[in-house]
Amino acid sequence: MEYNGIYLNPEKWMKLYHKNVASKNWYSYLMKEWLMENDLERFRDINFSSSKQVLELFKILKIPTKVKDKLKSIGKDIIYKDTVGKAHVSRYIKKFPFLKLYINFKTYQKASTAFGEQFLIKFQNPVTGRIHSSFYPILATGRISSSRPNNQQLPRGAEVRAAFEPKDGWSFVCTDYSSQELYVMADVFNEPQMLDTLARGEDLHNFAAKNMFGENYNRGHRTKAKSLNYGIPYGMSKFKLAGDFNISESEADSIINSWFGVFTGFKATFPTVQKKAVADGYVRVNTVSNRICLNDQNELYEFAKKEISRLKRLKTNGKEDKLIPRKYWSTYFSLKSRFERKAVNSKIQGTAADMGKLAGIYMLNWIKSKNYQSKVKIILFVHDEYIVSCVTSLTAEVEIAAQKSMEEAAAAFCKKIQIPAIPEVARHWVH
Repeated sequence: MEYNGIYLNPEKWMKLYHKNVASKNWYSYLMKEWLMENDLERFRDINFSSSKQVLELFKILKIPTKVKDKLKSIGKDIIYKDTVGKAHVSRYIKKFPFLKLYINFKTYQKASTAFGEQFLIKFQNPVTGRIHSSFYPILATGRISSSRPNNQQLPRGAEVRAAFEPKDGWSFVCTDYSSQELYVMADVFNEPQMLDTLARGEDLHNFAAKNMFGENYNRGHRTKAKSLNYGIPYGMSKFKLAGDFNISESEADSIINSWFGVFTGFKATFPTVQKKAVADGYVRVNTVSNRICLNDQNELYEFAKKEISRLKRLKTNGKEDKLIPRKYWSTYFSLKSRFERKAVNSKIQGTAADMGKLAGIYMLNWIKSKNYQSKVKIILFVHDEYIVSCVTSLTAEVEIAAQKSMEEAAAAFCKKIQIPAIPEVARHWVH
């Protein structure tokens, strides 16, 4: 993949860049007009790229900016910090219409800054016209990532992907797994309700919403259910859910309990895996690759655990906790929580990663067996998607081979359910 690279059409790329710059400037203009119309002339020269200046404005507009500081908070001792990040303020769009302008500005600002002319100068090979990324596995999960550039960070928008093209006479066959992580999660943790729903081809998010909120569930309910389907396996808390949907923590807690009430299998398997990972200092990803993921900073965790245990044994008339330095509790709880999240995450993402790599091996073996090295090339692997470039006359054959490679790789890891792989022939990068 590094040698083959993927061609980037510079004309299409620069046309999109100029469009993004124009959109960014337009939203900057609209925001300043709004400020003038609302008697906020003193902000007429505000730099919307400055978090400090935007924070000052948001405080005047009474837009909530406080979020939990995860690094400094311990248990019920919550420490807050200010943020104007898009992920946080987008929760308040309905109440503060100005935020829609700000979020659009930030979106186009990022697109024009990170994916403009400098992107071509840095990453497009002047001889081949291609992007030749470097690929490597992420240690924590085994997922394949890339650098110079990081293909995972490229926007998923159709206009961006359309700039990546095959050469004349060639086509792309883009194949990805359908809801890979949900299938893997259901299989690895043997959750019967989720396995049955996926096997029947029913929309999992609709199923969850219906069983959580009743037959008359709405789109908002489905959005919450989808968030939980993807979020809880990675440690989504009631605080995160409450913040994402601007609801109370008690309501968020109730919704999470409802989710576990639907998919009851996870309530037993998650704690078992988490407890073992914390005790062992590592988690075994699966029994096929037999990879393990070590708990980073496990020595620090064990030290904090032993010190807390030692200090608790001191005779202090029931006031032993006051002898234990705050940093020990902070280290112990933060690392324990991290290990528990990682235990579940590593099994899901790690298995998905191994599956993707095996699919690539199967596909490459097929190319070699057909002696198609000069006619079929694997050029990119992003998330759960392979992009194969081939002579256009071979697309039907490559479609079958790509789908077979990915589904056979899935079957090697998931024994309880078949994960579908969906190929698509295109004149540019899709999905």
